[in-house]
Amino acid sequence: MALNRQKKGSCTTIDGIYVAVRERGLVISKRRCSQEFLERASNYASDMGLGRCSTGALVHLYCSLGEIGQAALQAAVLARLLGAEVQP
Repeated sequence: MALNRQKKGSCTTIDGIYVAVRERGLVISKRRCSQEFLERASNYASDMGLGRCSTGALVHLYCSLGEIGQAALQAAVLARLLGAEVQP
């Protein structure tokens, strides 16, 4: 099953990863997630929609999660990155 066809709450979707990050108390809003994890403007996740994050934003998310020892979430982001690269 393609990653973008997974159900929205799944940890293999960007929305699911955001929910997991929020549930772990690492962020309190999409605005903070945009700034602290995606290294983008505060409105990035809200305006773009997490499912449409750029590859660069996902790389920042991957690195940010690694810096705070969130290996399971980091692996989910890597899976999303690899899936994004192979889709037409």
